Amino acid sequence: MGTSSSSSASPGSQGHEDESGRKVFRLRLPPTVARARASAARFVGLTTLLGAAAGLGLAWMVRVRIAPLVVACGLLALVAAVLQLRSERRLFARLAAIAPRMEMDDAEGLVLVSESTRAPVLGLDVRYGLSLLSSPARDLIVLAVTHRDGVEYLGGRGPTGSRHADLLAHTITIPESDLPLLDDTRTFDEADVLLDLCRALDERAPGSLERVFLSDVGMADVVVDDQHLRAGQLDFDLRAPLRFRTFAFQEGTMLGAHGFQATQVRQGEHEVVLVALASASELASAALLERRDGPMALDGVRRALGRDLRLAQGLVEMPPPRGQRVAIDRLFMPRLRVALDRAPIALEAVVPERLATPLDGMDRLRSSSPDVR
Repeated sequence: MGTSSSSSASPGSQGHEDESGRKVFRLRLPPTVARARASAARFVGLTTLLGAAAGLGLAWMVRVRIAPLVVACGLLALVAAVLQLRSERRLFARLAAIAPRMEMDDAEGLVLVSESTRAPVLGLDVRYGLSLLSSPARDLIVLAVTHRDGVEYLGGRGPTGSRHADLLAHTITIPESDLPLLDDTRTFDEADVLLDLCRALDERAPGSLERVFLSDVGMADVVVDDQHLRAGQLDFDLRAPLRFRTFAFQEGTMLGAHGFQATQVRQGEHEVVLVALASASELASAALLERRDGPMALDGVRRALGRDLRLAQGLVEMPPPRGQRVAIDRLFMPRLRVALDRAPIALEAVVPERLATPLDGMDRLRSSSPDVR
């Protein structure tokens, strides 16, 4: 993986280290600060130009040599503009110091800081996985930090595509309506800073981008770790040949029916069917595939989008046996499919008369192994 960006850039544009050694990732800056930073050069140039113009007018009125007076007035205006900017920057530094941000160090782990409050997000002594999820257009990104005790979501808006191209290519496409971006307190105004944070977390725990820690509706493990998938109390080796397929089905009554997406996984005599509610929106449109700007100009991003479109396809079939189902959050169905897609493909084999999954379902497996961790 590529290295993270230099820590010498200005705060707010990317992650950096403060005086105490903490890594700081700013979620957003006050609007006045953002506007002032964007217009600083324009302010200096315009002030200098106006000063020179005033010198030109004064020279014409008093009938003196034009060049010395124009230069002198321009320099005075430049000095005044620089002094004004220095004063504003001190004010902006105080405002930026209380702006919401993420801080990471060895003592507290990852912490959300807003003014005087500090809320723990992730203890770095736990084993965690990182899943990068994005809208089809790659204009919204969610970093899902999964661990044994739950999931933490961090969002970002508008990645530029100029930094962390490999991480953008690692993102998994999710329908935009499914992305959990409701909590603005954990959404970065600049998604590039979110990618800086993802890089820092991955460097602290190598391999975390390949790990996922989830649970099914019965609170049993659904985990991808150390090249293994654990689901329904069964283990599947992702380094050995296996077969999986995607399909859809519908269940309900005349009064109401629900659509579901499913992924059937089989290796040897082990078989499970991961199921989740179907998404209410489309994954991508033909117009999106023609875009060539921003992150959509990156070959890795386009390959990932093509892969996700392929894995989202599936015919509508009869519902699978209830005893083989493992219900998961639909947000992570594409993530698990990508992990399965990287495994070797097993040749078609004769289906055994009876699979290792008990006919009375996953409840028996769970009761036979109470320690699901």
